[in-house]
Amino acid sequence: MAVVKSSCYVIKTFTINDADKVAVVLTEGGLKKSLIAKNGARLKSAVAGKLDPFNFVEAEWFEKEGQKLHPLNNAIMKKSYFKRISGDMGRFMAFSFYSELADLLVHGEEGSAKFYRLLTHTFDFLDENDDLKTATAYFMFWGLKLLGVFPAFENCVRCGKPLRNVAGFGFGGEKFCCSSCCPELAPLPGKLPARLSDMSKQPLSKLTADPESDRALVTLCNNIFTAFTGREAKSFSLMIPFVFPG
Repeated sequence: MAVVKSSCYVIKTFTINDADKVAVVLTEGGLKKSLIAKNGARLKSAVAGKLDPFNFVEAEWFEKEGQKLHPLNNAIMKKSYFKRISGDMGRFMAFSFYSELADLLVHGEEGSAKFYRLLTHTFDFLDENDDLKTATAYFMFWGLKLLGVFPAFENCVRCGKPLRNVAGFGFGGEKFCCSSCCPELAPLPGKLPARLSDMSKQPLSKLTADPESDRALVTLCNNIFTAFTGREAKSFSLMIPFVFPG
């Protein structure tokens, strides 16, 4: 049995046996782990208030090969975003959605350290900014891209020509295709092709607000996510009215 120590983001928690607390976390290495704190659900527990969603902690646990539930040894709070979302339903719904995407996209040893950095980057951005629209579009796009879900959009899947050189291109069947090769596909709306290019090249802090394009990008990402997983994130439809009202 090995002792493992890592910075972690708490994705979700639940209680078992009325006293023990289980926290599903994303490690800084991008892996998803389930940690169990004995008596962690009690008010006087040493981890009380630490193993809660939207918290970043330094956790230490015991890990044994083949074991799925790892006994927690210690947890130190690094940063909590709970107060930042207090009374702000838009931010609460956005953060809840980010956590659910992390839970659904990351599978055990198939994660990515870059995905963890994306999560911290997005939270840090929203700690100082209120642009939920750009942050949500950016997180969805890069989350899918880093985990190999977002299809390559630089070239047409059929003719191979750069899509930036064509008048319009569409998406369908988990692929991007130019209007010449796939006339049956409706072209991506408005400035979305340009927004895709900007998202892939610019850090979140350098992007200018474009609510219309970001709403279209979020819809596109949701369609790609649904096609990949076979289901829609439960919090998606709850998040949309608060982040993209109207």
